Order: sequence, then structure tokens, then C-alpha cells
Amino acid sequence: MLENIHQRDQAAVAPAHDAHAARVELARYRVTCDGVYVGNIHLDATAAGQQLLATQTDREVAVNQQKLYDQQKQAEESRAKFVRAQEEAEQQRQLAAAEYKVRVEGENAKSQVARAKGEAESQVIIGEGRAKAYKLLVETLGQSQVAQLELLKLVVEGKVQITPQVMVTGAGSGGTTDALMGTILRQVVPPAQSTTK
Repeated sequence: MLENIHQRDQAAVAPAHDAHAARVELARYRVTCDGVYVGNIHLDATAAGQQLLATQTDREVAVNQQKLYDQQKQAEESRAKFVRAQEEAEQQRQLAAAEYKVRVEGENAKSQVARAKGEAESQVIIGEGRAKAYKLLVETLGQSQVAQLELLKLVVEGKVQITPQVMVTGAGSGGTTDALMGTILRQVVPPAQSTTK
């Protein structure tokens, strides 16, 4: 309506097809129309006209503001949906990562169990093999010879000492005293490091 008021100077006479459409519409109500003329009625010249224009302007501004508010509301609702969708996508990603981590940990645990079982079975096989070997040695050499052989292995490895650390001789006057002093010094003084290169 406000646009029509502002454009009234430009449209003095309606085109022929608009006049025909107006005649058809008015004929439904048994009204005869010879023509349509829009003229400048100088609404802004009188106080009543200015009040009518102000009312129409205010109405148009209110309609436009309502449209703006509706668009802003729709934009905010769309933004809220977008943020919610982003949060849901992030939570889905975190959930998938956690589920994958659980699966990986489960597979690692299965792998460790299988490795432990394999090591245990290996130790059983090695133990059984050694037992069979000792049994054959005992059957072949005899129990006392196998025991002497094992003792010699321990001596070679240095786990059993067969020579005394303190030697007592009868040549001097303090044989037992020298041996006791040697034993005490051995416990107090750490062994010397080898300097050979």
C-alpha cells in the first residue's frame, strides 16, 4: 500500500489489461466499470492525509520488522541446529575412537595371553627335554657320575668355590692368627679391581 501511494504520480492511468481485469472482478458484484484512474490526491498536504501516511508507514515498518525478527529467529534456530549437529558429530567421533581403543586393548591382551601360553609351553618342552636328557645320562653313566659332572659344571661357571680364600700354613708363628686376620680383612676391604688391559 505504501508503495502504491509513493508511485501514484507515475501511474496516472492503468493499462488496458488492468482495466479489463478490474471490470471482470467488479462484474461479479454487478458493478459496471468504464475505466480505472489513479490520481494524485495530495495526501501529504493535509493533517489527516499526513496522519494516514504516517499510519501506513508505521504499519509497513512494523510488517518489515516482524519479517526481520522472523528471519533472525530462523537463523538462530538454524545456527543452534548446526551447533548441536557439530557436537553430536564430535561425540560420535570420540565414541568411535573409544570403541576402537577398547578393541585394540582387547586384541593386545589376547596377544599377551597367547605369548605367555607359548612361553609356558616352551618352558615345559625344554624342561621335559632336559629331564629326558638327564634320565638318559643317568642310565648311561650312572647317578654319581652325572652328579660329579654337574658339580664340575658349577665349578667351571664359578658358582662353587673349591679353593680356600684364606690359606693357613704352619711355617710362621702366627698361623691361626694370620688366618683370622686374613678372613677379617677380606670382609672389611673390598676386592681390588683388575687393572689388566
